[in-house]
Amino acid sequence: MPRDLGTWGFILSITALLLMYPVGVLINLTSPGIRNWWAARSRKSLTKRIDILQRQLQRAEALTALSEFENETLWRFEKLVAFVGGAFHLLYGIVFFLLEKLVKPTATVEKWRTILWGIFAVIALNFGVVWWLVKRFEAYRVPRSTRARARLRASIDKLKVRLG
Repeated sequence: MPRDLGTWGFILSITALLLMYPVGVLINLTSPGIRNWWAARSRKSLTKRIDILQRQLQRAEALTALSEFENETLWRFEKLVAFVGGAFHLLYGIVFFLLEKLVKPTATVEKWRTILWGIFAVIALNFGVVWWLVKRFEAYRVPRSTRARARLRASIDKLKVRLG
């Protein structure tokens, strides 16, 4: 059993990283259902949710639908973009830590340099991740997917049944 905080921090960080994948899958699978369940708490919120979904469906149906091949090709491209973005962030982190180890100024300057580099790293990495997530949800593929349209129709029909 480890006794120092550094080892425990490492163990907890690896555990958190390993558990994030199943948590992400669970969130993506349950989000629409939870939104629909929350909307069913009153008649007004239920009609508002149905209207929102119908507007989404109308916007999607105004676009040209993708074939299965096009949909899968774009899905693979999104995965490639995510991989390249992750590789860039990994490379950035490696360069950051190499510069930290190679450049050794005086002790007073080192404290502020480390703080500024850390702030820069956090801003740059988070900006990249947030930018990718925003662009992903504005994606070309999802609104044109026949599967996404079918899921929207099914959700609307289920909510209309609850509405009565």
